[in-house]
Parts: sequence; C-alpha cells; structure tokens
Amino acid sequence: MSFAEAIKSFLTACPGPPLAQAGLHMAALQAVKGISELDPKGSAAFERGESDAGSYLWSARQIGDRLNCSAEYLTRAAGKRGYSFARALRWIRFLHAMALLAEECRVETVAYRLGFSDIAGWSRFTKRLVGRSPRQLPVVPLEIWVRKAVDDVFFGVPASREPRGGGIKGRK
Repeated sequence: MSFAEAIKSFLTACPGPPLAQAGLHMAALQAVKGISELDPKGSAAFERGESDAGSYLWSARQIGDRLNCSAEYLTRAAGKRGYSFARALRWIRFLHAMALLAEECRVETVAYRLGFSDIAGWSRFTKRLVGRSPRQLPVVPLEIWVRKAVDDVFFGVPASREPRGGGIKGRK
C-alpha cells in the first residue's frame, strides 16, 4: 500500500475546519526524499549527513505561513473541533518516519530528513508520542500506525496506552 493510500484514513478523519484539513494534507503529502511517491526526484538514495531539515514542514507556524493564516488560528479552530493540530502534525511526522524506515533508510537519515537536529531528538520525540524508543517500536505495516494516529488524535486514545485485559493466559 502506498503512503498516500495509508494516510488517507487519517486525513479523512479530520473534523475540520477546511483550512486545518488543507494544512494536514499539505504536511502529509509534502515532498520527502526516500518515500517513493513523495520524493520529488524519485530517488530513495541518501548521502551521509544529507539534510532537508530546513524544508520539512513540521510546525503549525510553518503550515500557517503557507496557508496565509496564523498558527494560533489553526490551533484554536482544531481545538474547537476536539483535536490538537500540533499533535496531528507530530503524528504525520512519525508516519513519515515509519515510511522511511520501511524503505530501509538509516535512522540517522530519517532524523535529519524530518527536521531533527540529531538522533537523540528523534528518540525523545518518539518516546513522547508513542511511549517507546525507536528501537522498541514493533515492525508493523504503516496502516497500523495510521490507525493508532487516528485513535490518538481524533478519538483521544493515547498510543502508549496498552489494551486492558487479554494479556498472557494465566498471568494476573
């Protein structure tokens, strides 16, 4: 499944307003070298230390500037509809990372591509978002991460929350 197909359910779950929806589409479908359908040059090859950090859109302020509105408007409007615009952007950034890792990009390259200054920044970001370090993340299809993102952003179910019950048989 392509990245655009996988993230479609996240983008369609957004309750608005239209400007915030456009901002999330802009962030999700921006050019990201290494994600084949988002790569403007169609190349997944990376050079050590290569960085697009200055061009990667990851904040409400950057999105607002592109849409000729303020970050405060995007934040307020999303809040009125029950979700955090900044959290939605964090999940998009994480989903880009998962797509890059699925393409077998090095962790260092993923961090720099997505605007982090170093791998430690990427690690802290991941721990705050999903409660695990990048090395602890399970290898699952992107669609699973998209479902977690929808649950977390639009339904308020934190990604780090473990399901209750079930567990290992015989364990209390």
